[in-house]
Amino acid sequence: MSKKLIAPAGTSEASVGTNLYVVDAEGTVTVTDEDAVALLDDETGFVLPDAPPVSDPGRARIKSPNNDPSISFDGVEYFAEADGTFVVPVLSVAEFVSHGFTQVFGTTILPTE
Repeated sequence: MSKKLIAPAGTSEASVGTNLYVVDAEGTVTVTDEDAVALLDDETGFVLPDAPPVSDPGRARIKSPNNDPSISFDGVEYFAEADGTFVVPVLSVAEFVSHGFTQVFGTTILPTE
């Protein structure tokens, strides 16, 4: 496999052992996974490009074991709906379940655009 790295400004090539890599016009270089480890050393200046943003997988409905009026996850507070359930990000459900919450299945709520 290979990895694309962003080269430091002004760099035209990179070498690791006997492998020589040419920096392309966009300022990136594609190297083997093994050589990427060597080039990602803080002293080289090579970095991984930013990962693309993760799309929002939607929301899910969960129920608190304690009838809490509000809960929080990742710095965001969520308030109970009239039926005592909470609408939270799908990515948070496992964390809440580990604290005794139950998911109300069949109620995934897709993100609005």
